[in-house]
Amino acid sequence: MELETTRLRLDTLQSADAPALFRYRSDPDVSRYQGWRPEALGDADRFIGKQSARSVPGTWFQRAIRLHGGELIGDLGFCLSVDGQAEFGISVAPSQQGKGFAREALHALLGELFGRMDVHRAHASVDPRNTRPAWR
Repeated sequence: MELETTRLRLDTLQSADAPALFRYRSDPDVSRYQGWRPEALGDADRFIGKQSARSVPGTWFQRAIRLHGGELIGDLGFCLSVDGQAEFGISVAPSQQGKGFAREALHALLGELFGRMDVHRAHASVDPRNTRPAWR
């Protein structure tokens, strides 16, 4: 799944993305709201290597959030169930937060899920400490 928005491209995480992924995912301001925090650069590289080329019900499917120039600024993941539901989550590098990128990526993802993928319900779990979730 590759999606384009006005400012972003959502596509496959690449091995070359590991340093950027490690930087923002290991940042305490990002990781405290996530279920996974890389301890070393190798963890980020292994995470990228485990990503499937397509979504499989019951497993998380992670996509890169990039500026059109190719810079990785975040990632989004979703998990589909066999009964047409999806859970999703988004991480954005602190330097790129507050610019509407998460909202833009989420809008594209939900359009795809409810459009081509026949999802009828989507939800996200938000850490109550996160006072700035993407959709506000």
